[in-house]
This record gives sequence, C-alpha cells and structure tokens, in this order.
Amino acid sequence: MGRNVINKDGVTMIVCSRGQRTPHCEICGKPNGIRLCDYPTSKGKTCDRRMCPNCSARPQGKDEDYCPDHRERAGLGKPEPKFNLEGSRMIAARYDGRCKACHVEIGAGDDVLYMPQEKAVLCEPCAAETEGQQRL
Repeated sequence: MGRNVINKDGVTMIVCSRGQRTPHCEICGKPNGIRLCDYPTSKGKTCDRRMCPNCSARPQGKDEDYCPDHRERAGLGKPEPKFNLEGSRMIAARYDGRCKACHVEIGAGDDVLYMPQEKAVLCEPCAAETEGQQRL
C-alpha cells in the first residue's frame, strides 16, 4: 500500500492508496498492458493500442510493437494460433463475447468453437482455420 506524507500550510496530511494501477491489455483484458502499438495512423500519430507482451508482435532487432490488427500491415505475417483444442466442440454461444483469435464480437446464439482448456471461444471462420491444426 502506498503512503504519501504531505505538509501544506503547517498541516500534515497522510494520503494512502493501493498504489499505481497496472493498465490492462485491450486485446485479452489481462493486467500488464505495458506495450503500445507503433503502427503509424496519420500525421505522425500511432495506433497506441495497449497490449500485453503475449498479444503484441515485435520484429526481431527492433523496439516496435504491433497489435493483431496491424501485424500483417507491418509485414510480420498472420499470427499463428496457439490453442489447446483438447475437448473442444462446436456449440451455440450462451452469451455475448469475443473470439480469442480475431477479437470479433460474438452474439448469444452464434455458432462458436468452445475450448474448455482455454476457457474461450473461436468464431466460425477462425474455427475453420484451426481445424487443420492437430488437436493436442
């Protein structure tokens, strides 16, 4: 717990806090969103989407990071999905959510590939792409 002692006009104040909050990744939602996308958007500005190291793509030998949306445009190719497909099956989504691979919105009732080991789902196009992937 952080604590600051402030003296102002002869009055001593103690301000307590939980410390600095860790920013969350805008892609997977986990804490540790320490990287920003460096893809140029317009007039010297960059995408600046906050990401964790697992969700960002970094070219070898460069100090640049790219979000999944800009990875291909930056010349790094498509990301290879690394999912544990053990016990996965096609189901109708029970509630709204996002695809773990492409982060597209999924509505309740949409057909999705449920991955119990990942505790996540893939949309139909991403599920079709991963069918060729060997089930672990």
